[in-house]
Amino acid sequence: MKKVHFIAIGGSAMHSIAIALHKLGYYVTGSDDEIYDPAKHKLSQEGLLPPKIGWFPEKIHQELDFVILGMHAKPDNPELLRAQELGIKIYSYPEFIYEFSKNKHRVVIAGSHGKTTITAMVIHALHQCNREFDYLIGGEVKGLPYSCRLSEDSHLIIIEGDEYPASCLDKRPKMRVYQPHILSISGLSWDHANVYPTEEIYLQQFRDAVQAQVRGTNLILNADDKKTKKLEELQVKDSHVILYETPKYKVKDNTYYYLFDDEDVPTRVIGKHNMSNIEAAYRICRKLSVPADEFVKAISTFEGTGKRLEKIYDTENIIVYRDFAHAPSKVKASLDAIYELYHRTSWSFTQGHKIAAILELHTFSSLSPSYLPQYEDSLKQADYKIVYVSENVIAKKGENITDIFIQDAFGDRKIRVCRNPAQLAETLQNIQENKIAYLFMSSGTFDNTDLLSLIRK
Repeated sequence: MKKVHFIAIGGSAMHSIAIALHKLGYYVTGSDDEIYDPAKHKLSQEGLLPPKIGWFPEKIHQELDFVILGMHAKPDNPELLRAQELGIKIYSYPEFIYEFSKNKHRVVIAGSHGKTTITAMVIHALHQCNREFDYLIGGEVKGLPYSCRLSEDSHLIIIEGDEYPASCLDKRPKMRVYQPHILSISGLSWDHANVYPTEEIYLQQFRDAVQAQVRGTNLILNADDKKTKKLEELQVKDSHVILYETPKYKVKDNTYYYLFDDEDVPTRVIGKHNMSNIEAAYRICRKLSVPADEFVKAISTFEGTGKRLEKIYDTENIIVYRDFAHAPSKVKASLDAIYELYHRTSWSFTQGHKIAAILELHTFSSLSPSYLPQYEDSLKQADYKIVYVSENVIAKKGENITDIFIQDAFGDRKIRVCRNPAQLAETLQNIQENKIAYLFMSSGTFDNTDLLSLIRK
């Protein structure tokens, strides 16, 4: 029995990999200085939740086969230092996934936006076709109990590959570590400004990933995005480039139809960007020998991913969505989807719902004064525009940003800036509309606000 210890086991991918290895028969231990749900609940269910929060060097010993190092562990982490002192093999989790799957066919789905949804679509289609495969995805998917599956006998693995550094010891973007046979990039828009301080540095990570391809890689690129299409010029010898565009689609009775060979295929997702995501998933699945008709049948039953334009409340007059969007391009795409579906549209020629867009600036990148202007006009489609900036996050960041600065960055002095749940509640209660669609966007929790209770009030 192999023994492995996870440093920072509470991470979204780390806890999923820990559970997958536990189910595979590994002896798994782990530590972290903070663990939140859903990771906390899932680790507890499997008997893997550390009994105490914190770092414990005594957990690191010579009987371990290796250690997996999470992204938020720092170089001075006492468990990491102990592992280095004992000469125990240390992997970042992308390094481990590559090592585990180096004899498998590796599909990596990357891009500034859309990668979680595209990965989920591919996983769903393969499941519907009864294919055996491993996977690693960064979000929760309806009908999928775990975000990671690892096996000894499958010959295929589907990996969501982000551009964040692998670990404090390995600054390569995760997507580069996997050495894929199929690499999909859905779009490029500057993100993670705390790590990549300029757009040029950020874009270079994707150029490097393309140029680091193994020979014969299939490179699937979104041709609608100019920066992504330009990566075609960097293809390596013997690689094959596949360009895709947003397919034809239509909206009828609040349903998006994906048009395939003159057939109207109803879907359970919304937004032009999700039609583009379907096309990316289709191109990937065709490369994996999934018949076109089986993909189309599968995609009509795909229900989306958790917190990605997820409808959480629906009455005749009030509709509420929550979305993980936080980067400017994601915010605009999500709001465009709600606008197209519920506002005055060319599809119905009738007056629809008013739209209230509530965006939480939660990440340190989104609160950077140099990055904030990237949000200009991102809330333009909304009738009511609210930006939530937690007093707690500002206190941790140590740099206050005025309401006027935020309003000017978004290009609209009418935007209401809220600093705590009470202000948010008051602002929403002052909205008086007969028909309204609320879109809450955040990678955080609005200071643990119960959104449904808020709306019901």
